[in-house]
Amino acid sequence: MKPVYISARDFENINFGEQPFEKGEYENCVFRNCNFEYADFSGFSFNDCEFTGCNISMVKLISTAFRK
Repeated sequence: MKPVYISARDFENINFGEQPFEKGEYENCVFRNCNFEYADFSGFSFNDCEFTGCNISMVKLISTAFRK
């Protein structure tokens, strides 16, 4: 599947274990109270994104970029 580009979106109270999380580049996005437990962020890119109150325990971070 081709990686997506998502810009300036707000994600709130989403359990990404139950809802698919598209692989790609996220820019200027805000994640509030989301559950990413055991998610695979391999190959993802997060540019100027905020994670507030999110569960990111046990996330796989191979070749993942967090910028700013």
